[in-house]
Amino acid sequence: MAELVRWEVRDRRPFADGAVFGDHGPFEIIQGRIHYRQHPRAPRNAGIVDLAHAPRDAAGFVRCRGDYTLITPQNSDAACKLLVDVPNRGRPLALGMLNRVSADTGEAGDGLLFRRGFAVASIGWQWDV
Repeated sequence: MAELVRWEVRDRRPFADGAVFGDHGPFEIIQGRIHYRQHPRAPRNAGIVDLAHAPRDAAGFVRCRGDYTLITPQNSDAACKLLVDVPNRGRPLALGMLNRVSADTGEAGDGLLFRRGFAVASIGWQWDV
């Protein structure tokens, strides 16, 4: 099981050129990196191949990180739901499948999720670790 060490914001900007999505208003896209640590001998981490051989910090933990993208209303009171996409091998899928757009374009597609008040987070992490 991983422990969050640091949450880093690298970029924050308007999403879809500031388009307004119904009552939820304009959205923004926030991108960054999440830093984790995990103990290589913890029973829950036994399934991670070669974790025991990874470099450790002074406290005996293995450090790792994963990128994230969060698309959320600029008004923090506007979103009422969060869809979390944990992509396999770093390729987000939920936004493209549900908003009918390629996830890499930074576009809203048909805006289905946003018009319904969903914020969408894509987190580069293996869901079962």
